[in-house]
Amino acid sequence: MRRGQKTISDLGLGNVRLRQMNVLEVDEGFGEFDYIIAHGLYSWTPVAVRDKILAIARAHTHRQGVAFVSYNTMPGGHVRTMVREMMLHHIGGAEDPAIHLEKARELLRLIAMGRPEPDTLEAAVATYAVELLERTDSALYHDDLCDIYEPVYFHEFAAHAAGHDLQYLGEANPQEA
Repeated sequence: MRRGQKTISDLGLGNVRLRQMNVLEVDEGFGEFDYIIAHGLYSWTPVAVRDKILAIARAHTHRQGVAFVSYNTMPGGHVRTMVREMMLHHIGGAEDPAIHLEKARELLRLIAMGRPEPDTLEAAVATYAVELLERTDSALYHDDLCDIYEPVYFHEFAAHAAGHDLQYLGEANPQEA
């Protein structure tokens, strides 16, 4: 939040507000916005929260506004899900987040070494393990070791959005903006 506020200040933007709050507590008093960004939520939350994210987008975005809702998609999510499940199995019953990260990175280093003559899937898994090893602890913990991770197919997301009278606009990546 501080980083976002600093960016707003540095750019001299007077018409930008950042709000950090519990999604389920958003009510009619939230206001209307030109843009609503829900990044890093949809695939990592229970169904009720995903539904609320889209309800907020519908109820609180101006008529010509845009809601940016990021989510992870299938079938590309299969490799990520496979590696995630291997890490969680390797972690076992450990409860300490530091141990989660230590054991996850231990397994990732093993996977990253790969096999001498990997097939296509083995090579993809090893490459993904290398990518995960480069992530910060907070990113690895949030994205891959969290309690919920449910990537969806595009048609499932589009149908869910349509159920809230929302329509798909296009692909976007906030890191490339």
